[in-house]
Amino acid sequence: MSWRRRWLVLFNWVFVHCVIRSAARTRTKALVLDQGIAQALWSTKFGTEGDWPREEVSIHLRQHLQRLPVSEWVVVRVTARLETVRKRVKAREGSSPVDRNLDSMHEAHCAELEVSEVLSEVALGDNDVPDIRILDVVNDDDSAVNRLREVMGCY
Repeated sequence: MSWRRRWLVLFNWVFVHCVIRSAARTRTKALVLDQGIAQALWSTKFGTEGDWPREEVSIHLRQHLQRLPVSEWVVVRVTARLETVRKRVKAREGSSPVDRNLDSMHEAHCAELEVSEVLSEVALGDNDVPDIRILDVVNDDDSAVNRLREVMGCY
C-alpha cells in the first residue's frame, strides 16, 4: 500500500473513531453513513490489494468496538449491484481510485464482499461484544432514498 493510501485509510478510521467518541460524550445516537465503519473497512481492504487478514481484522475491530463507550451498534452498509456501480462511475468525474481506473472495479467489488464477511463475523461474535446489528441498504434505484429515510427515522 502506498503512503498516500495508508494515510487515507488511517483518516477513515480516525474519523469514525472521533464521530463515535463525540456521540458518546453528548449521549446522542450517531448514524454514520459516509466514511462509516463499513466504508473504513472497505477502504482498508481495497488499499491492501489482496493482502487482507480477514480473521485478524475481525478480531481487532471487535476489540476496538468493545473499548468504545457504546453498548448498541447499528452499522449501515450501503451496497449496489456491480453493474449499477459501474454505470454510475462511468457517468461521474470523481477522484476515487475506481474513478481513475475502471479496471479496479472488480477489486472494489471483491473488497465489498470481504467487508460483508467481516461485519457478519463481528456481529455474530462473543457474548461480551456489544449488541451489533448490520443494516444493509441496497442502493440500486431511486427507492433507496426512501429506505434511507426510513432507516434514519428508526435510529
